[in-house]
Amino acid sequence: DIDAVGLFRGDELLGYLDAVDYREGGLCGSERANTMTDATRAKGAPDARVDSGFVSLGGGYLIGEFEPRTELVAGDVVVVYEVGRLCGPDRRCEGRNEGYEVFVAEDLDCANVGNGYPYPPCAVAVGEGLMGEGRIEVPAF
Repeated sequence: DIDAVGLFRGDELLGYLDAVDYREGGLCGSERANTMTDATRAKGAPDARVDSGFVSLGGGYLIGEFEPRTELVAGDVVVVYEVGRLCGPDRRCEGRNEGYEVFVAEDLDCANVGNGYPYPPCAVAVGEGLMGEGRIEVPAF
């Protein structure tokens, strides 16, 4: 469950996701449909609560661009605000931390290259095996 994604250079906040899209992953199944698929919930600053204000991946993926469109450089830090034990302004959410991976690409069109899942060939993995709120340093490309 993703509340927001921020981009930092040192201590300076460069921006949060502005343009977002979501692709269903099918993990919830027909007996328990995923009702939290509104990708716009991951735009902007963290603001989720344990039961609202986030997009639930359900095995799918969230694609986004930072505002303003900022070029990533080695050493930048991507912070994923996953709704789990922490969420939004409530630092004691006490939910369950869930895993996710982070990839970077040149633009949103990358998601439509190849079959796009689990990730397109134009994306580079920068964070794998993450749980809960995560800080990922962007490597040199």
